[in-house]
Amino acid sequence: KTLESNLKRFDTWWQQNKEKVPVTQEVKMIVTIGKTINKPNCIVYNKNRALIISDFEGKPEPDKIEMAATLSGVGMESSGETQNGQIVLNVVLTPYFSKSGSWFKIDGTNPRVLDHERTHFGITALSACETARRIRATTFYQSDYETKLQEILKSGTEAANREQARFDEESNHGTIADMEEQWERKVRDKIGKSDCY
Repeated sequence: KTLESNLKRFDTWWQQNKEKVPVTQEVKMIVTIGKTINKPNCIVYNKNRALIISDFEGKPEPDKIEMAATLSGVGMESSGETQNGQIVLNVVLTPYFSKSGSWFKIDGTNPRVLDHERTHFGITALSACETARRIRATTFYQSDYETKLQEILKSGTEAANREQARFDEESNHGTIADMEEQWERKVRDKIGKSDCY
């Protein structure tokens, strides 16, 4: 009778909670690109809102040869729940520009340097798109989804850093005009063709 009573209690509990218990091993990832950020010092990438010189509020680093610097990155927030016996993780990737971490030297405040810095931010935005694509293309399981997600984010950051360095190297920090124009066009075209923005 005790066993029968326990099984009945379990059946009642199961009917009330079965939607909340993850029984499927695969984890569903829903990835979006963030349009807002809860950091007042940051600007979220928007292809219709180009950076302006007054966005660069940081203090210039006098020992740097560059006329300006852009501090940008891709933030991630996630929230999860169990739906129909499966863990569903909502991941938001937000490409952002740090106003206090970005700066202009007075003798560098010109449209050419600004376009160079805008392209750096565009590369960050493309990195968010590529990271989202990689997450969507990956199968995640309960046993490894956190590790896999962190690996993809780390890999995305490293790839973005390499691309930023390549841009600076090939354009010599924006001083080789034809290379600068090629990069600006390439980044602009990729953003235009992406479904992220």
